[in-house]
Amino acid sequence: MKLYFSQQNIRTQYLGINLLLEDTPHYDFVKNNGESLRYVDYLKESWKYYYPNKSREEAEKMISEKIKSFKGLIYDIKVNGIRNPIIVFKNLNNKTMIFDGNHRASIALYLGLEIPLQYISLKEAVRRRTKNPNIFYGSKNKGIPYQSIYTPNGILVLEGRRTDLVKRREMIDIEDIRNKVVLDIGCNYGNSLLLMDCAKQRIGIDKEADILTSAVRIATIFEQEIDFRQFNLNQIYTELEPVDTALIFSVDAHLQTLDGLIDIIKNKVKGIVYYETHEGYKIPDEICSLFNKIELRGKLGSRKLYKCIK
Repeated sequence: MKLYFSQQNIRTQYLGINLLLEDTPHYDFVKNNGESLRYVDYLKESWKYYYPNKSREEAEKMISEKIKSFKGLIYDIKVNGIRNPIIVFKNLNNKTMIFDGNHRASIALYLGLEIPLQYISLKEAVRRRTKNPNIFYGSKNKGIPYQSIYTPNGILVLEGRRTDLVKRREMIDIEDIRNKVVLDIGCNYGNSLLLMDCAKQRIGIDKEADILTSAVRIATIFEQEIDFRQFNLNQIYTELEPVDTALIFSVDAHLQTLDGLIDIIKNKVKGIVYYETHEGYKIPDEICSLFNKIELRGKLGSRKLYKCIK
């Protein structure tokens, strides 16, 4: 049985999707008897995510302790085997993905030991991946994600507080997505981008690192290549490449300034913006002035979705 890695974070998404366990930095560490620059680099990037406020000296000490712990785990499993099963789930393509236990599974695989597995459902895996109880637009409210999670073909996997994503997707012209570079500004868990797998490239930006890590892991579950980036829209985002179509769904009321949003629309978006207003709000005048034409595409409750053409 092949096992796949699914615990990328916003700093380690470079590992990519469809990563077999034997291709992970964890396995490389075991295979090379605890000498693996890949694993050290992986830890460095992970620590930047998990402990962003640690000093370099503190981070290096923690990495050293982690490596020592991993070596101790290798010895323990050689002597005693694996005591607790590896938690896994099957994705839509029937691939067995590791939810928890990459280190133990890597050791057992290299040593040729039997790997005990405990299965959870796909829905449960997605539910746990969306667990951000301290963030309102995570799962702080009612213990469920803000937006529902759908498969790329629109099948509901996990219901969220907003259930109208497929309806909103149907209001968007497919010609503005197919083979286009699409940017979702304030992407949350990447929910909308998952429904746009016909795009040439999908980029999602958001300010919350934990939300983006959940997005990376959910995209991995569904084997979707989506580029997630952390950015605070209250600043100017100079590193963004030009995109064909931008999605701005109920974002502006959360910003202290519209400068970052205006800069992206003016300088990075080639032609089309789909703009959803907040409940009872309208598109700000300074943003309306950036377009030659604005069309109402439909309503989502008291929210309105517009197609804006430069």
